[in-house]
Amino acid sequence: MRRHTDSCPPLKTATGEDSKGAAMADCRRLTRFSVLLLALPLTGCVNVVGGDTPPVPTTALVERPRVLDMNGVDPCALLTQEQQRGFDIDLPPTPGDSAVLQAKSCYFANQKGFESISLVPIPHTGVDRFTDGKVNADVRDLIVNGFPAKENVIRVNLPNHPPSCDVVVDVAPGQVLDVHYGETGRNGPPVRDREYVCKRAKEAAEAAISTLMKAK
Repeated sequence: MRRHTDSCPPLKTATGEDSKGAAMADCRRLTRFSVLLLALPLTGCVNVVGGDTPPVPTTALVERPRVLDMNGVDPCALLTQEQQRGFDIDLPPTPGDSAVLQAKSCYFANQKGFESISLVPIPHTGVDRFTDGKVNADVRDLIVNGFPAKENVIRVNLPNHPPSCDVVVDVAPGQVLDVHYGETGRNGPPVRDREYVCKRAKEAAEAAISTLMKAK
């Protein structure tokens, strides 16, 4: 399997200066979240021993408003300037590469509010990878702009750990849009809770899907 490297470039402020420290730590924390989320092995990478005939996967009929192809999608273009203002994004979007998800990503920071969004269009992995029993997370079914989706809340048992939530939208057969929303590092305990970050993750997913629907 090809090895990838996560990219956490320094964030730029509006004046062009690097925003180091907390912002860089937040990007690295997001990488750890992805590792924790996909801690359970991919089904396709598991050797089945003792069975003569491998099970044949069944695919249920999925209803979507339309198919949205994630190939070639620029994740940093998925939130318009107006949408970014709605989430109080106060730094330019930062493109990156997710080694865990093996796809291009984009990080949107609300530095003053200690919150962030990460968008990852994944053209090679279906939503089944993010279902209960296949991820190290509490899973809930959602509908995002008419598309089926999975809410993933990573199981982390650490005191004062900033809450985060992923909404994974089933945009096409074998393709998803992963939207991560979380509180970022601050001095002192977190002020947001699970309900808040999951609500905002769904809103960010709705905004990104809306942008995709208009563009395609």
